[in-house]
Amino acid sequence: MNSQIFESMVSIRPQGVNGKPHLGLGLYIARLVTDFHHGSIKASNITENNMSGVEICLSLPLIDEK
Repeated sequence: MNSQIFESMVSIRPQGVNGKPHLGLGLYIARLVTDFHHGSIKASNITENNMSGVEICLSLPLIDEK
């Protein structure tokens, strides 16, 4: 799912406690903003030190405003 989680309406989380679905727009919007600023965003699974989760890495270029 790593290549799909930045697309619109994609969510791999279970249903919320109140039964409402996750719309899957958060990472999609993050990718749109990142693309607009000519940056990159990626997700990686964390599986070290008996921990699990996801790391989101966002890189944006620096602009020299002279």
